[in-house]
Amino acid sequence: MQEHAQPVGDNQTPKNTNHNPLSAAKTLFKALPIGLRRIIYAALIIFIGIVGIAILHPSMNERWKFGTDMTLNLLILLAIAVQAYIYTKQWGAMEDGLEQGRQALEISERARLGIHSIKEN
Repeated sequence: MQEHAQPVGDNQTPKNTNHNPLSAAKTLFKALPIGLRRIIYAALIIFIGIVGIAILHPSMNERWKFGTDMTLNLLILLAIAVQAYIYTKQWGAMEDGLEQGRQALEISERARLGIHSIKEN
C-alpha cells in the first residue's frame, strides 16, 4: 500500500483556533451593516416586551397563545424590515448606476474635433 506524504508547513494548522461559538457569532454579528444590527436590536427589544407581557397575562392558555401569535407577527415584521433595508440599498446602487450611465451618455454625445484636411506649404 502506498503512503502519501503529508505536506509540511503552515497549511496544516488551522487559521482560527478559537472554537467558542458565542464569540464566533459575536464576530459575525459585528460584521453586519449597522442598519441590519439596528433592526435586530429592535426585534430583540420587542421580543423581550412580548415575553414580559405574556408572563404577566393571568391565564396560562391565553399566555401561550399571545406569546406564539406575537412572536410569529414579530418574525414577519422582521422579515419585512430586512427586505425593506435590502431594497433601499439596491435602490441606492441603481441610482448610482443611473448617474454613471447619464455621465457616460453625456460624454459620448459631446462634439468631436477632427482634422478635415492637411495642406502642404
